[in-house]
Order: sequence, then structure tokens, then C-alpha cells
Amino acid sequence: MRCSGPWLYVTEQRFREMSVKVGEVLTVALLIGLTVGACKHSSTAAAAPRNHSPMISSVTLFPSSIGVSDSAMVQLTASDVDGDTLVYDWIGDGKVRLKDAPRVGYIFSSPRNFQTFYYAGARAPLDTSWIQCYVRDQRGGQDGRLVALVIHS
Repeated sequence: MRCSGPWLYVTEQRFREMSVKVGEVLTVALLIGLTVGACKHSSTAAAAPRNHSPMISSVTLFPSSIGVSDSAMVQLTASDVDGDTLVYDWIGDGKVRLKDAPRVGYIFSSPRNFQTFYYAGARAPLDTSWIQCYVRDQRGGQDGRLVALVIHS
């Protein structure tokens, strides 16, 4: 903590000696001691503020089922108490294709909190595609959800 002004540094031992010798003004000495004690100068740098992970408060999937020529959209509502810029990671399991992702890719990162998924192929007439959704703050914090999308051929 930095202090400005004409501050006096008094050690705890010296403060006790002063308080005993000046009995009438013990209250004043106590107040001065508390003020001085709260204003110690330190040569160490202040610790960096602790990072808080972002938190997903809701996940919306619409529609919850798609066919051969359909698409679905997943939207996350997330926030970060530190005010950090958020990045969203979307991971498909191969049964869906991600909009704007490379044709052979199943992972896509974006600053957008929503992603569109296209039918890429079911292994059975009625199947489930698992979509992983993560939000991260680029300082090591993250939160994630797993979404089940029903696909049919």
C-alpha cells in the first residue's frame, strides 16, 4: 500500500512503550498507531488480482432434433465477473458440421456466443450427436456444457 503525506512509521514495540508512558492520550496514540500500521510501505509488488472463471448461466438448443438437410443452433449465455473478453469453443463429434469451421474440423473457436451445426451423418436412423461448448476468458478460466442433439436420417 502506498501512502502520501508526512507519515511516521512506528514499530509495534515502540508504539506499546509510547502508549504506556502517555496514559492520558492513549486513545490518540492508539489511533495514530492504527493509521501508521495500516500504511506500511512494502518493497514487494502488489499481488495480481485473482482471476475468476467465466460462468455459463444458460444453454439454448433449437431445434432439439435435425434431419438430413436441417441445422440447429446452440447459444450460450455466459458472463465473467472480471470483465474479461470471452472466447467460445465448439466441438462436434463428427455427426454434425460446424458453420465456418474447416470442412474436416470438428473444433471451432469464436468470439460469438452461438454456433450453427449442420447434419453430417447419422450412424443409425435415430442417433444422438454430442456437442461440447466451452467459454473461456483467455486467462486460464473456463466453463463448459455438453449438449445432446438428436439426428435422424
